[in-house]
Order: sequence, then C-alpha cells, then structure tokens
Amino acid sequence: MGHRDIAFLAGPTNLSTSLLRLKTFKRTAAELGAVPDDGLVECCEAYSEAAGEAALNRLRATGRRFTAVLASNDLIALGCYDALERHGLNCPGDISVIGFNDMPFIDKLRPPLTSVHVPHHEMGRTAARLLLTQIREGLPSRGSTVQLPAELVVRGSPAAV
Repeated sequence: MGHRDIAFLAGPTNLSTSLLRLKTFKRTAAELGAVPDDGLVECCEAYSEAAGEAALNRLRATGRRFTAVLASNDLIALGCYDALERHGLNCPGDISVIGFNDMPFIDKLRPPLTSVHVPHHEMGRTAARLLLTQIREGLPSRGSTVQLPAELVVRGSPAAV
C-alpha cells in the first residue's frame, strides 16, 4: 500500500514469540527493500491493550514519522486504536494499523482490524499429537519445531499512503 515508514510494536522481549516476530519483521522489511528503522521499534511490557497504547505514545513522543504500525498482537493493536483516538488521529486515514493473531472480536472494531491469522486450533491439535506420540512411544522429552502457515486477513484498518 506504499508504506515505507512502518513502526513495529514488539511484545515482551522475554518471550520467544516476541523475539521471533521482531526478527521476522526486520528480515521481511529488508527483503522488500525497506531499511528497518530501529527507532521505529517499541517493545511492549505485555501483550495487552494498555501496553500497546503506552508503546505507541512513547513512539509518537520521539517525533519520528511513520504511516503504519504493525503490532505483534491484536491487543497491542487495540491499544494503538486508543492512542490514536486520544491524539485526534484517524485509523486508517492518518495511520494504518495491522495486528497479529486474528482474535475473534477484531472484525467488530471500527475500523475492523487487519490481522495475521494464526491457526490456533491446528497448533493445539499438532501439539497434542506430538505429545501423545512421545508418550505412546516412550520417547524422551525433546524440543520440536513445527511451523504452520499464517495468513493475512485484510479488513479496514490499512489504507494506501
């Protein structure tokens, strides 16, 4: 949609999912020809609405220009909506917002939130299958990595620059 100045609101840095999403954001931005700007990255204390609002407020206080925000989960994105409203800004007219997780309620927001859909049900089923296999076969506990496809669900929260 033409955005070049994209802020990223990361989750808590003590969680592997937060670090992976931040790393993926930086790598993907670079692959698409954008130079990721560390000055447009804010880490949230929690995956919560209040933490998202606080992070966006901190980012705005720096005076750095950005036209879009990618939040590392939907609750953080919801906090962005709150911060934008308090500053008299409009989503998506002034700043586009994208979330992550595609929580069930986000299509009810105004505007409906665009989000990366994570297949939570399939994640649970895969984890249970791996655990049951380990138990049934008497295998020692070991780490496994399984990646399931995510999908962008476009709704009303982004707009072209």
